[in-house]
Amino acid sequence: MNQENYDSLLAHFLRYRQNEDCELWIVIDYVAKALDINVKKMTIEQGEELWAGLTKLITMMLQNGFVAFDFVKDFQRQPWAEQDPKQVMTKIRNKWVDYKGEFPNVGFIVWFYRKNAKPHKQ
Repeated sequence: MNQENYDSLLAHFLRYRQNEDCELWIVIDYVAKALDINVKKMTIEQGEELWAGLTKLITMMLQNGFVAFDFVKDFQRQPWAEQDPKQVMTKIRNKWVDYKGEFPNVGFIVWFYRKNAKPHKQ
């Protein structure tokens, strides 16, 4: 995937996710579709390609006002202490690995919101 494709994906997230929380699965879905990867049947090589694509897009998102966070009690956002893209990707990978070979519930790994976005409503 070239830079123009990533720019297009970022533009989509900037436009359509500016007032909505966005779970990791949505980011995975967009990157996988752009790379023509079926996540339920991907090879190891495709998984590595998907991870590289996720790393690039999430880095771009973080550099453009998105914040990585967890939901805590009563759907309150708790931003991750570190928002550096490399550290965010390391934390995502570590949380993913904690599932020990099972396909993770990515909603429990990370969510993203724009800094100027409205709080989540129940």
